[in-house]
Amino acid sequence: MLKSLRNLLKPPCFDDDDDKNRVAVFLHIVILAASAIALVVGLVDALSGVYRTLVAVSALIPPMAIAFWANRRGYTTAASYITVLG
Repeated sequence: MLKSLRNLLKPPCFDDDDDKNRVAVFLHIVILAASAIALVVGLVDALSGVYRTLVAVSALIPPMAIAFWANRRGYTTAASYITVLG
């Protein structure tokens, strides 16, 4: 299980294109960082009694999950648009 978690958190690697690799690695970092920050802020606010932030974070997580999936599959342009617009 730990090995599969490591593979999931490892940035995607595409052998065919160096530029695509660079974009995918950067996008991977941005998606993970934005998701982690949103989850921490949402949980802290929820524990403080402010539930509006938790609702906003709940609306942010599905687009980030879709962008993460698209980035892993090689659709870096679509994942970039989802990340920016999500």
